[in-house]
Amino acid sequence: MKAPARVVIVTVSDFPETVSPLPDFEREMRKRLAVPPKTFLIDSRTIDAGPIADAAKDADVVIFALAVRARSGAGSIAVPEVARTLLAGLHASVIAVSFGTPYLLREIPTAGTYICAYGVQPVMQIAAVHALFGEAPVSGKLPVTIPGIVARGTGIAKP
Repeated sequence: MKAPARVVIVTVSDFPETVSPLPDFEREMRKRLAVPPKTFLIDSRTIDAGPIADAAKDADVVIFALAVRARSGAGSIAVPEVARTLLAGLHASVIAVSFGTPYLLREIPTAGTYICAYGVQPVMQIAAVHALFGEAPVSGKLPVTIPGIVARGTGIAKP
């Protein structure tokens, strides 16, 4: 990411709060961008992503910040349908950051770039921003296989 980029941040949340569970991520992004990002929240109450799609038309990058947790015994994890449909229809560059389970990639395979942060803790939110802006090296290997998409042990894909 570069400071002049026009960015839309779409936080996708299954947390019960009506505010973003990723305030540190959004704050750190604002600090680095020349133009403040447009921010949106998609949760279980969201039924219309039209305003987000409209904002994304003028964006250089749309970041899907995924705060969706795996729950023991729930039987499934899922990105809300409204978010999947929105992402599939976007023409901007898309970066998805999972602040929970890496398996969400199965739900959003059209994301151009996918980063796994593994938790919503403030340190993870800030680390993700450092990675996005090239302020810290991105390293590590996926500790699991995402069936049909990527094998365990896969690391950074560089052009």
